[in-house]
Amino acid sequence: MEQFTYRENPELGKEFTPSEWDGEPEYLPITRIKMTCGGGMGGQSWYEYIHRIKDIPNNAIMKCRRYDGKEIVINTAFLVEAEEFTLASAKLDITGWARASRERLENYIKTYHVLIDDGKQLKLNGSYL
Repeated sequence: MEQFTYRENPELGKEFTPSEWDGEPEYLPITRIKMTCGGGMGGQSWYEYIHRIKDIPNNAIMKCRRYDGKEIVINTAFLVEAEEFTLASAKLDITGWARASRERLENYIKTYHVLIDDGKQLKLNGSYL
């Protein structure tokens, strides 16, 4: 499962040069939930990023939709924590970098996902951060 980083200062820099940002960032209000397998002290835990949910019932089976559109079913008895964020997604076209470095790739668009506070905008910089 993919894990996204939180950015208090919502900026992204280019990881590859030459490259160009492809359009404007997209924003999705989400709820980040921390789940556990219920295994006690040695149990596993992980995050799921689901479309914003205001009310999460206790000890219930709930169908919800992940950030990527996939429907999942969760048992809220194993939910440890829920936090609200905005998932900001930006696409970087690395065609110029691939040509300059003679790399052959299946996809020349690299997508970045970061968690930011609600109401903030993601700033796309021209240099590496």
